[in-house]
Amino acid sequence: MNELVFQEKNEIWTTSDLIAEKFGKQHIHVLEKIDTLLKDLENLTLKSSIVKNKYGRVVKFPEIFKEETYINERNREYRRYKLNKPAFTLLLMQVSGKKVIEAQRLFNQAFYSMEQHILKLSNHSFQQAREQGKLARKQLTDTIKELVEYATKQGSQNAKL
Repeated sequence: MNELVFQEKNEIWTTSDLIAEKFGKQHIHVLEKIDTLLKDLENLTLKSSIVKNKYGRVVKFPEIFKEETYINERNREYRRYKLNKPAFTLLLMQVSGKKVIEAQRLFNQAFYSMEQHILKLSNHSFQQAREQGKLARKQLTDTIKELVEYATKQGSQNAKL
């Protein structure tokens, strides 16, 4: 859907190498900023190092930065981080430069667009489930009504109770 962010297991992510590219920075410098940020966050108390994601789930800061490796176009393996929106926001406060302001706007719009897309999909699924529930309840009600009519025809005095 978007080249700046992607969805994985109901979370929206971007990567440090993509951020470096869009911010006009060297990836090694973005990695250094993240490593420093993680070290600073580890020094905070446990209470202040906890945030809630948009689903209300408690997430510790190191879990919003996920370290991984990737293979570049020259078939070499490199380290990078996946960042969700809270991690990206924290990193924004650490980076400056001419390209950064426009890139920040683009990334924030990408996160927002992906969130809206996921919300539309979940709303659509909810609407479908709701309609199926209505149909199932109507079938159940109709069956009970038929049973009551049958029982009444058979002479039951308590069929409508």
